[in-house]
Amino acid sequence: VKGEMKAKQGTLANGMKINVKPYLGSELAGVCVRIELSCNADPKGKEGMAILLQKLLEESVAAGDEAKNTIGTKLDEMGAKIHIVADYDSIYAVCYCNKDRMGDLMKIIRQVIFKPEWSREMLQRAVAKTMKNRDLWESTPELSTGNAFFKAAFPGTYLAKLDVVGDSLREIPLEEVKAFHARWFVPEALDCTVVANVDTEKTFQGLKEVFESLPAGKSPEVEKFPVTFAEPLSQNQEVEIAVNGPADSVYFHVGFRLPSLLKMISSEATKADLAACTVIQHLLTWSRNGILQRELISKGLAYEVVQNRMNTAPNMGILDFCIRVPKAKAVEAKAALKGILDRLQTVTISSQEISTAGKIIESVLLIQMERSFQQAANLSGFL
Repeated sequence: VKGEMKAKQGTLANGMKINVKPYLGSELAGVCVRIELSCNADPKGKEGMAILLQKLLEESVAAGDEAKNTIGTKLDEMGAKIHIVADYDSIYAVCYCNKDRMGDLMKIIRQVIFKPEWSREMLQRAVAKTMKNRDLWESTPELSTGNAFFKAAFPGTYLAKLDVVGDSLREIPLEEVKAFHARWFVPEALDCTVVANVDTEKTFQGLKEVFESLPAGKSPEVEKFPVTFAEPLSQNQEVEIAVNGPADSVYFHVGFRLPSLLKMISSEATKADLAACTVIQHLLTWSRNGILQRELISKGLAYEVVQNRMNTAPNMGILDFCIRVPKAKAVEAKAALKGILDRLQTVTISSQEISTAGKIIESVLLIQMERSFQQAANLSGFL
């Protein structure tokens, strides 16, 4: 946060949470609306409903048609954009516009989130995308192995069902989807964050005027995520699955359970844990001079690191990566990889490597931010 203004936070009478954070570095406004919803909410026999709802929301904000006064048309006229994305336990509407049009954007967000106008044609396209998403999970090796990790590390939770999409969704009535949406999209389950060069108090009051008239409601109870899953695995587990990959390759996917990254940041005592996780991920996967590069790839025991991530939900975190190795050397590569993991707690890390890890991660974050703001700048300045 730059400047003298202070953030403004509060909860509206209907339970919706509002956060306004001042940022003087841009005339663009960034808005993120988070809806707490996961596949844990899927009705029995209708697995994949939460994913379908995300795809349907995407259809709501698709590119505009000049012949029709659609949401997409209104966004195009404003030079604004709404991205609908999903994480493990939430759906997000991530929005950008010029700060002077933020009031108009908020009215559109209210309509998209709470009063969507869906047609059967939009539902058909959303179903097709949902099924394509399921096929992608099944056909992409690193996604298949990632799902196997989730099933082993978080059994019985929504994380073990991320790839479950039932064929019954192909014929689901639009009215049933609308009823599911109305049951879960209530103000209490939402929080809205605005980051912009604005007067925080006035902006908060503006958001209050837009959203507080929405009727309050409680979303149904779902099984709580067990706190034990934020702890390390009690013992190493090994799972073998078949994947659709190149005939000459085998995939090794390694995953660790972590506490929530937000909880690690929240106290001085645990910030070092987050730093350690970051350095370990850097040494294992990002660094050209990292352990996997030196011990596996450079020696011909692995082709590449095809996936690496450190991610979080409110109650847990993960650090995992997937590497592709030659099938002919799978036994040797596996032994070498297990040796690396066994030595991980005692590996010698120099201060230079820690510094390099910090710089790389900072640059990655800055690049992501720059792309977002550049995209927003192009959108708001094009017309």
